[in-house]
Amino acid sequence: MRQNTPGARTLRRLFEPYSFDRFLREDLTKSSRHVRGASTKFNKLFSWTALNRALATHRLQPPRLRIAMKSRSRADAYSAFQRFTTRSGEQRSRIDTELLNQLLAEGATLVLSAMDEIHPPLQHLCEDFARFFVVDPQINVYASWGHTESFGVHWDSHDVFVLQIAGMKDWKIYGPTRQAPLYGDKNSNIRPPRKPRKSLRLRAGDLLYIPRGHWHTAVSYDSPSLHLSLGVSALTGADYYSWIVEQACESLRTRQDLPLATNLAALSDAHAALADVLHDTAKRHAPRDFIAYHRSLLRRTPSPAFPFGVSATHLPTLEQRVQLVGPLTPRILSVSRSAIVETQSNTYSFASKAAPALHLLLDGNVHSVRQIIRRFSASLQPSFLRPLIHELLACGLLRLRE
Repeated sequence: MRQNTPGARTLRRLFEPYSFDRFLREDLTKSSRHVRGASTKFNKLFSWTALNRALATHRLQPPRLRIAMKSRSRADAYSAFQRFTTRSGEQRSRIDTELLNQLLAEGATLVLSAMDEIHPPLQHLCEDFARFFVVDPQINVYASWGHTESFGVHWDSHDVFVLQIAGMKDWKIYGPTRQAPLYGDKNSNIRPPRKPRKSLRLRAGDLLYIPRGHWHTAVSYDSPSLHLSLGVSALTGADYYSWIVEQACESLRTRQDLPLATNLAALSDAHAALADVLHDTAKRHAPRDFIAYHRSLLRRTPSPAFPFGVSATHLPTLEQRVQLVGPLTPRILSVSRSAIVETQSNTYSFASKAAPALHLLLDGNVHSVRQIIRRFSASLQPSFLRPLIHELLACGLLRLRE
């Protein structure tokens, strides 16, 4: 793991006082991890205020927002919504605050999915996780009141990182009944162990890691509880094999029809030929190639930088702060008299003298325009640097930071 990247520093702080480097070296499938932290540890990530703002300012509907309650049908997705028709005849729904409060008081849990798409600090946290796990994580929000259990004992087909934002919650971790289960194993993995391996209480600032397949349940502890659940669907051997089969389709033998079932000799020959194709394909495409392929697919969240990035005459101010978009650091190459920036899907060309500034601007850290100008005052004029930053904003390589 690179020591000085902003993503590495963020994850180290998230896991303190536990070592994130040690965490990555361990067998993550065997046991959960409980990391205690200061009550203010996650204050900059999320809060009750951020939740209230999202509920008030976004048009949130099922399945993004739902109410989980053991005594209510899962199909009753709109139980806390008021439906209405606009003057133009459009059907809409909005949260009924009074009814929502009533349901939550009766023991329901409010669930808001993919909060990383709404709340920038969580978007940045997902990007940091994506750098190391080479998949796009997702963050859900769970808010509950009183001593209630809304989901029962269950397991997830992805790893879960729980960040307790406020209040307390009691967790029971039962362990797996099937090692490293896949999503399709749900029908054959339906009975949890009788006794939990661990019983623990999460307080504000605590982090809990639950490996996929480990049965668990959570109950609020007589107080409002707010926590984040960051899900990571790690790449598996099954994913690698599926990718190998895709690569093997370049072979005509793979694409050809199998012989009829009555022709046993031909079926045997086809089996041997297909096994050779898969073996040769796997030799040519190692797991590291598969991981590199998936790294190229990591999403780069759209990050408009209005009012900058459109008109070349409207340049970012000295106080403006910018940061690289997405989890992947672009390649910067010197070719002839140009500095070439290569991303997942595009290539951009800049003047060769821009190379040092590009390396700094695209390193993943947050920089102010003023800092960049001061850093390169001896070699590059502000009249060159501000349009350069404008170009990077325009093509979506940089985002504005508050």
